[in-house]
Amino acid sequence: MMFLRMKRNRCKIVSIFLVLLALSSCDVKGHNDSSERSSQKVSPIEQQIELEVAMQQEALEAYEALVSALQYSTRSESQAVLASLPSLFPEYFGGAYINGANQLVVQIVDRYYSDKQVTKIRSMKGLEKAQIEVVTYSCKELEDAKLHIEKQWENSSFLKDNVTMYGIDFESNSVLVGIDNIKPEIVAQFKNEISDSPIYTFENIGYVIEDSL
Repeated sequence: MMFLRMKRNRCKIVSIFLVLLALSSCDVKGHNDSSERSSQKVSPIEQQIELEVAMQQEALEAYEALVSALQYSTRSESQAVLASLPSLFPEYFGGAYINGANQLVVQIVDRYYSDKQVTKIRSMKGLEKAQIEVVTYSCKELEDAKLHIEKQWENSSFLKDNVTMYGIDFESNSVLVGIDNIKPEIVAQFKNEISDSPIYTFENIGYVIEDSL
């Protein structure tokens, strides 16, 4: 699972991971479905999601332009390099998210940050107004950290018994681990059995009951 909070504490569990363009994970319908939905009851959650998407449309379009440009430039690299990366994005790219002001924030990894990189991003079509943020971890590093949990899941009773969800959270530039009834000793056990890397952050997130969504 990989996800992104578009706004903190909004659509957290049914969340949106922009790098995979998983906006559909929130089951947001387009205008073409309006006639079909007119006869269906729209939940308050769906109404809120649709309202936020409408407000963030410009930022979403800028994000799509960013993804297209970054993936195109990466494909020009050698196949040997591409085969070694779990992500198709360049090493300097930390991620992207939409902030509370409905602006697209593009993250540049601190060790690669330069005025030249900022100019390069803002020269992309639709990204002239993008906000730039310096972060610690690249998209590749975040993916690797997420995959580390995935690889241990089947053989870890600790993960199955305590972790309710996990995924990339670009806003915090971390892999967020949800734990049911979080306690210091459970976090300590995660660090002891799974990883003590600071790339992981933790929140108290209970199990999702599908019928409640």
